[in-house]
Amino acid sequence: MILVLVSLFFLSVNGLFLSECVMRENAIQWAKEMSRLRREMAAVVAIYDETERCAYVGCFDDAPFAVAALANKHGKEVIAKLRHEEFPAEALENPQGPKMMRALVSSWLAEATDLNNGIVPFGNEIKDWDLYDTSINPFAAGFIGSESFNSYQANDLSAFFDTPEEQARARLQRRRENLKRKLDEAIQRGDEANAEKFFKRLTALDDGGSLDDDDEEV
Repeated sequence: MILVLVSLFFLSVNGLFLSECVMRENAIQWAKEMSRLRREMAAVVAIYDETERCAYVGCFDDAPFAVAALANKHGKEVIAKLRHEEFPAEALENPQGPKMMRALVSSWLAEATDLNNGIVPFGNEIKDWDLYDTSINPFAAGFIGSESFNSYQANDLSAFFDTPEEQARARLQRRRENLKRKLDEAIQRGDEANAEKFFKRLTALDDGGSLDDDDEEV
């Protein structure tokens, strides 16, 4: 039963097809919210410019950091929106995990190219487009922490302040992460009853349901 739960957990991805994956309307805000979790998030990402043209498809070991750094490098008009599919650390410990990520990149890139009338996303065509300076923290003061900060107008800085809606999304993400942690712990100690309970609650959350406040504990 536990093996079934684990298989379902890792295979219940939403992004087998790019067009089925949720579009995040503000890539910078997404990166900021994910950075609060204070952990790396390996993911396949499709980045879109402000016209919703796919600019790049690839994968990163720390996707929130990479998205923020690329926004720092190319500007928020280019790194405007995104779709992503996270790969948990446990999945990447399996030799098949990285292969699955590369396969998903190839699938998404082919789909993005097809949706763009056969034109490959420009970020995948330009050499070193996806490279960035890992020594600069894009979340530090001044976006936030780079020479390109001075090119932003003051009214653009609103993207980096929390609105009530952003706080609600961050709270929901904390709950999701806490449930994943509880599920992992239950599986590791062989607690099948709680593993099934946490899996069902996580599934309900992903389907738009609500949870009790105790799920927010970190």
